[in-house]
Amino acid sequence: MLKLGQIPRRIQTELFNAFWEKTATLDTYKGIVQWPTAVGKTVGMLSLFFISFLRHSSQGKIWRGLLIAPQNDILNTIIEPIKKLEKWGIIVISGHDAQFMDAIRNCPTDKHLLIITTHASLTDRKKWDMLPEIHHCHYDEVHQSTGLQFFGLLTEWIPKFAYFTGTSATPKTCNSDQHARLHQLFGTPLSVLHQCEMNEAVKEGWIASPKISANIVERDTRIQEFIGIISHSVAQKRADGKWKYGKVIVYLDTIADVQHAVYCALHHFNRTATIYMAVKGANEHDSNDESDSIVDGAKSDTEFINDEADETLRILFACQRYRQGSDIKGIEMTMVLFNSTIAANVFVQIMGRALRNDVGYENKEGWCVIVKTRGQDDADAPEDVLTSILLEFANFMLSASASDVKTKQKIREFVVQFLVPLRFCKEYSIEETIERMQCMYLRKEYEHAAPKEKYQMVRALNKELGLTTKDEYKTRASEHSKFIEDPKSYFKDNWVSWYHFLGVDTTAFPQTKQEWVRACNNEGIASWMEYKNKQKNILTLPANPGDMYEDYTNWNREFGIEDDVVW
Repeated sequence: MLKLGQIPRRIQTELFNAFWEKTATLDTYKGIVQWPTAVGKTVGMLSLFFISFLRHSSQGKIWRGLLIAPQNDILNTIIEPIKKLEKWGIIVISGHDAQFMDAIRNCPTDKHLLIITTHASLTDRKKWDMLPEIHHCHYDEVHQSTGLQFFGLLTEWIPKFAYFTGTSATPKTCNSDQHARLHQLFGTPLSVLHQCEMNEAVKEGWIASPKISANIVERDTRIQEFIGIISHSVAQKRADGKWKYGKVIVYLDTIADVQHAVYCALHHFNRTATIYMAVKGANEHDSNDESDSIVDGAKSDTEFINDEADETLRILFACQRYRQGSDIKGIEMTMVLFNSTIAANVFVQIMGRALRNDVGYENKEGWCVIVKTRGQDDADAPEDVLTSILLEFANFMLSASASDVKTKQKIREFVVQFLVPLRFCKEYSIEETIERMQCMYLRKEYEHAAPKEKYQMVRALNKELGLTTKDEYKTRASEHSKFIEDPKSYFKDNWVSWYHFLGVDTTAFPQTKQEWVRACNNEGIASWMEYKNKQKNILTLPANPGDMYEDYTNWNREFGIEDDVVW
């Protein structure tokens, strides 16, 4: 939150001006603010409420806002900044943490209000009907608009709001169902009020430099191996001089895994770290069950948030809680152990917890350590599984088209800027990592390409290998990752010639067989042996006319020389 005398960030000022103009010219508006985690979304969100409040109250009307978030912990970590709106006469009504019914019943009718709640409180039409008239509704982490009942009621109520806005770090990388819902809420293309890319935020120093690493563990020993990676990662960050505050958040798939990991961590670290848990009941999403399943010796997530960030190692183990939208100071590193798949946008949300650039921490690196459980379906070597994870992340982080991402330069940018090799596992050099990622990208792209696209990919690889003849192509098959035994038949609809397939530059050669015959006659070449000798010094003649011209037969036939007849 901005302190007294602190100048707003450029994007905060731009957002303020953009929404000020919208409210001045439009009676209704809806749009998304797409900012990375930790760049000041809370200030931006509150400025949106403040502007619509000024516009509405200036007309002598009572203003009412509604702030919706997917989880209670998101609201709990930003409640103090939200309450600063009360300085302008806006009463903040806390309707989350199972307080919705009591909060709504006690809403004053003659005061400016901001009601905050989760979407779990708004899955019942009766609760929506209890709300007073809402002038401005804002949905934080809007890509999480899940739940058919809530989504249906939300879309029904949107026309009743003068302004409907949302914030999200990753609105364009959610799954297809959520993506469709976003378009239903904000139109096609998405109506974006303001946007800021992660690279931009890092460059301007608003967030820490993100660094990621990928690892793989065996299923039967995944928890023990994971604890070892946590320990080693912390030791490495300390050794690299990148350690200052000491808080780490660790995410696992299930509460059972969290409990197992906490038990192992308590024994592994043996008082060299403070261990915390963030699970409630059987369903930690919006659960009101206060009977925490805390392992003996571990502390609660509330204590984790409130405890000092003083270089002491403090590790919070969680499932879904605090993955997104939660502002917790002093996070050095986040780690995640997943058993099957996890989307790139979830990586970004998890990584974002460590990107808060806390005051007094210059050149901070926010580490995100990704650990995959090796499953029965992982037929590839561990190195390929890790490369695949990094490649998926690169596709998101580089914000580039598919044709750009596969270039070595783009891959190099990603590796140098975002990767930190953990020496706990086999370490690859930068060049080895770049090569592995590019090769896997080409392989994945090839598997899903159309025949014409595959032809171009293989052609590019032929050129990169320096192949110049059909014979070379076949003798070097073992070096060719996309070798095809009979490419002329395989690519029959796209075939031009062997030279074209090999990527040989043919611009200096005669383009047809007839033109080539005339060129040979002009040079006074009378035999194949003479052609082979003279061609070495005549750069306008192909070394292998059969690879250049598809209708080429042999020398004698092309030049009308009768073959010897044996009676």
